[in-house]
Amino acid sequence: MGGDELLSQFVRPDFDSQTFVRAAVRNESVSEDLSQLKQGIAVLENQLREQVVSHHDRLIEQVSHAKDLEALVGTVSSGVANLQKSLHKVRVAIKEPYVQLKVRTDQLNRLQLTGEVLRRVIRVRELSGKLKKFMALVEGKEPRSVLKELAQGAACLFEIRSAMTLSDLQGIDAVDRERSYIAKADSTIQEKAFDALNNAVLRRQQAEVGASLSVFLHMDMLPTAVEKLLGSLLKASGEAVREALDTASLPIEAEDGRSRVALAAAKAKGPSGADAGAWKAALWGRLEGVAETLLGKLSQVWALHRVLCKKRDSQTQRLLLELVSPSYKGEDPRFFCSFWSRLMATVGKQLQASSEQSSFVKGMMVSEYPKLRGILIEMWTTAKNDTEAGASGAVGEAERGAVVAALEPFLTLHKTRQQARLSDAATAVFANRGTGPQPAEVASFVKGVTAVAQAGRHDAALSLALAAVVDRAVRAFAAQGREMVPNASDPEMRAIIGVPTGTQTRCFAVFNASVHVQTTVKGLEASSTKAGSTQAARVFGELSDVCLALSKAILEPFVTSMESSVGASITGMHAADQ
Repeated sequence: MGGDELLSQFVRPDFDSQTFVRAAVRNESVSEDLSQLKQGIAVLENQLREQVVSHHDRLIEQVSHAKDLEALVGTVSSGVANLQKSLHKVRVAIKEPYVQLKVRTDQLNRLQLTGEVLRRVIRVRELSGKLKKFMALVEGKEPRSVLKELAQGAACLFEIRSAMTLSDLQGIDAVDRERSYIAKADSTIQEKAFDALNNAVLRRQQAEVGASLSVFLHMDMLPTAVEKLLGSLLKASGEAVREALDTASLPIEAEDGRSRVALAAAKAKGPSGADAGAWKAALWGRLEGVAETLLGKLSQVWALHRVLCKKRDSQTQRLLLELVSPSYKGEDPRFFCSFWSRLMATVGKQLQASSEQSSFVKGMMVSEYPKLRGILIEMWTTAKNDTEAGASGAVGEAERGAVVAALEPFLTLHKTRQQARLSDAATAVFANRGTGPQPAEVASFVKGVTAVAQAGRHDAALSLALAAVVDRAVRAFAAQGREMVPNASDPEMRAIIGVPTGTQTRCFAVFNASVHVQTTVKGLEASSTKAGSTQAARVFGELSDVCLALSKAILEPFVTSMESSVGASITGMHAADQ
């Protein structure tokens, strides 16, 4: 059994001779294992001999079959070798024509590419020659007199660019020699075409505007040119506002004896007295001129808009307006409306910039904001009622809103300043706590309220904004008035016999002031209703009720006391008669 176990290790798949030897040495059984191995080998030899003897005939037959198999394998190997030779011949026969075909195809592609490049080089040279002829006709002449030549030159430039884009002509001497001239011609055509376009728009010559736009259409630069033109008009408008509010050109006393820095500081601060009035008159006159300038710019853009809405691209038959921006369709007025919004934003920014540079200008526009607003609203009204743009419906409430939005910072400052003035006037009314409001202070407060409210009488939105200022001031007036009136149970308030007490005198003064203010706001309510400012009229109506409530609070103790006294007298008289 032990020998069988030892020999069984040699048929295991994971048998390792070195592992076997190391185990025998470790167990000190080398001699014993070697003896068993010799016995096992002898047993195996005997068994093999017996197997060969008992199966001799079958083994001889298998040897014969093996020889036949070797012969068959040789035949197959020979056939495979012959097949490989045939495949090699076929491969050689196919590869040569394929290589030749590929070479010919590459040659043909290169020939075609070379021919295309040559054709484009020739085309560039031809177009460059035509361009030189057109540029010779343009040189030294007014842009508007050579618009046709400029358009033809622009068409040549566009074709030259297309040829250079479709084929890589870099490094070709015949083309490289023309590049500097082409770039110079491009710059010249753009400059002259823009000058012609700007000139035509300023003069509102629609035919010339269309011809100038054709030049940029040929150069595939129409949107860029239109945007540049609008930018120049906006810049000119901002410059007009800046120049109108530049106090450096206005005279000031003792101008000759001051240094340049001192003179600039004095002019930024502005004069006082009569000179201040002269400055304001001059500046308001300039701003009215600016409004005329802005109307002119709007009229010029409308002329441009009309051309863009009428003229079409000869190739695509699309309107030029649609080429300027795909969002515009047909006679879309949004092009004009967009410029209006941008123009008002530019004017607003320049007004703020000018006010920051001069405290005099800022004070004038803040304190007299309704006048500033009136000038620009009048411009909007004129554009709406007396221009082609207005007649077509392109000038509406949205454009008026753009005007108001541009002036919003000045409205905020104006309201803050007026609120402070009215608050001070209301405080001054009740400064004398002993005798109560004085007629002069009440008249001053009422005058201020009227001035603030009447400043917006022709503008419903402004009227409502200023009515809010008046509302806060009058409510503050009423609150301070109530503080000066004691409780209804105060004995002095109920006394009806003899000379009026100090408390009664003070209350009567508050009552008179309240009636005066109520009469004023009632009149403002009526005038606002007549002017169509219904929301402002509603505010003034509520203020009238506030003043009426104050008056009632003052009179109620007297009336109650008088009723009681009269009732007691009548009762006494009736008792005496009986």
